Amino acid sequence: MSRSDPNLPSQSVEGCSKYRTTAATSHEALCMQYATTHEVLKPLNEIMLPDPRFEIMIIGTPAEMRPFDVADLRERLALSVLNSQVPKEVQTQFQIALNLMLYTWYVFEFQTMAEKQAYAALELALRTRFPDATKRVRKNGMEKTVPITLGPLLRRAIADNVIVPEVLPAWARAKAGRKHFEEISPYPLAPMHTANQWLEHLIQTIPYFRNELAHGVPKLYLHGSFWAIELCGDLINSLFPIAGGCEPESCPGHA
Repeated sequence: MSRSDPNLPSQSVEGCSKYRTTAATSHEALCMQYATTHEVLKPLNEIMLPDPRFEIMIIGTPAEMRPFDVADLRERLALSVLNSQVPKEVQTQFQIALNLMLYTWYVFEFQTMAEKQAYAALELALRTRFPDATKRVRKNGMEKTVPITLGPLLRRAIADNVIVPEVLPAWARAKAGRKHFEEISPYPLAPMHTANQWLEHLIQTIPYFRNELAHGVPKLYLHGSFWAIELCGDLINSLFPIAGGCEPESCPGHA
C-alpha cells in the first residue's frame, strides 16, 4: 500500500489536522484510526488497526511534521539487506525478525520478539560459519561435545579477523550519531571510544541483551530494537562477505 492508499484507515481523528503534509504524503493529512487496547488479546474488530502507542509518534522536520506510519516502519526495515553469500537458512531466520518488527505496527510488544529473533539468526550464522567451534562438557557423569555459545562465537569471529569493527556499517552509524550529539550538546562530551573499544562493548552487550529477552525481561524501546536488528544484519554480512567487495544494497552507508 502507498501512503495515500484509499484502503488505509482514514477516519477523522481529533487533532490530526496539526500535522502538515510533505511530498511523500497525500495532499490531505493522513488521519489514522488506532486500536483502543494493548497488552490484551486484540478485539476482532481492531485486529488490523495500529497499536495505540504509535499514535504519539511523529516524523519529519520541525517545519514538516506528520504521523509516523507503517510505510516508515517498513522503509527502515528494508535497509537491512543480507549478502547473497549468506546461507538460505540464515536469511530465512533474519527475515522472520524483520517481519516480526514490521508487525510491531499492530502489536507493539512484537519488537521484543523481533530483536530476540535477530540474535537467534546471528547465532545460527556464527555456528554455520564456525562449525568446529565446540567444547567438551561433562554432564550427568558423561562427557559430550557441544557448540560454544554466542559470546565465545563472537570472540572467535573477531580473533579470526572475520569481524573487523572499522568496516562495519554499524560503526559508521555510531560515529555519525556521536557527531550529531556533539553538535547539539551544550556540554563537552567524554572522548569517543575507539573502534576496538566499541566492538568490545558490543561483544559484552549482545549476549546480555539476548539472555535478558530469552528469560522474559520486558523491553519496549523501539529505537533500541531497530539498532539491534540492524547490528545483527551487519555482523551476519561480515561473516559471509561478497568476494571483491559488497553488493550495492548492503554496502557501508546504506542506512
